[in-house]
Amino acid sequence: MSLRRDGRAVECTGLENRQGLIPFQGSNPCPSTRFTNSLMPNKFLKKNSCFYIYAPANYATGGPELCHQLAYKLKTKGLNVKMLYYGDHEDSPVHPNYARYQIPYVTKLDKNIESVAIVPEIFADDIHLIRSKYKIIWWQSVDNYFLASKKTWHRVINKFLLIYLKNQNFLFFNKKVKKADWHFSQSRYSYDFLMSKGIRNISMLSDYIDKKILEFNFSDTKKQDIVTYYSKQNINTISKIKSFCKSIKFIEIKGMTRGEVIDLLSKSKVYIDFGNHPGKDRLPREAAILGNIVITGSLGSASNEIDISIPKKYKFNDKKLELTKVYKTIQYALLSHKDTYSDFSNYVRKIKKEEETFDTEIEKIFLNCL
Repeated sequence: MSLRRDGRAVECTGLENRQGLIPFQGSNPCPSTRFTNSLMPNKFLKKNSCFYIYAPANYATGGPELCHQLAYKLKTKGLNVKMLYYGDHEDSPVHPNYARYQIPYVTKLDKNIESVAIVPEIFADDIHLIRSKYKIIWWQSVDNYFLASKKTWHRVINKFLLIYLKNQNFLFFNKKVKKADWHFSQSRYSYDFLMSKGIRNISMLSDYIDKKILEFNFSDTKKQDIVTYYSKQNINTISKIKSFCKSIKFIEIKGMTRGEVIDLLSKSKVYIDFGNHPGKDRLPREAAILGNIVITGSLGSASNEIDISIPKKYKFNDKKLELTKVYKTIQYALLSHKDTYSDFSNYVRKIKKEEETFDTEIEKIFLNCL
């Protein structure tokens, strides 16, 4: 099977047998479901298991970073782990950002009897084509599973639902996904999604933000009346907010280096995010750590109080956006930043403990291998 960077298989028909229009009730699929963390079975987690963690070659975003974080953690615990890079690359498939992890890598599966493939959700429909003994889907996102479909009209319909209707009741879920041996969930949003599909073999495996951000000391006295936003988020909503709040200075996070993003967020007072929040995104957390008041919509992972655990008054309904309230919230945050930022103390405290949580999750999941 030949794989592109976006995870679509070039030489397979894994999506050709999708069955029915099975919507995911994105806003609150399982409101009464008790949150549990299933234990991994012994059969495919052994001391001689070799773990292959899939990531796009020479590509740096939140997802690949998380994959390298897991590989590094497993490596330091003495497990046999390799990155499996897919997609085109001229020289080394290792992005410079991840060279420091020093993880051995391959570009195709070795002939290992006890191979365990850990793949992102964009591979879910082709899970049966991956030639490893055991297969685990890591749901770092929900939306990207649907939006990366090989079938054009599936992508078009789901993009229309998301962009124009702000509806995450996505269609065309492939029941073959259930054939994976196990599922990892990066967020409560993806956990609820899996539960809504009748999938119960799930373990939480979240993520954490870079220590460089956690150790960065922003100065409240150097904060400026700046509102930041990420360019790839819901640009239509952002445009409406900017037009309504003409007296406020907005700076778009676009075409910046990692250092420039950190520098900007350390100076700004407010970060707004009205995107679809396909998983537990890093930018809202990084912005909060760097002293920003975080204001979001209510789609995706922002719809629950676990993934983005900020006070409700800082979350707004994307479908019925009250621009006056958004403006007043932003204005007050700029004028009374120090007092307003105290509302985020619990959120910041939780973010700072994420690596500890991640370590605990790994201990529970991979207990039989350690």
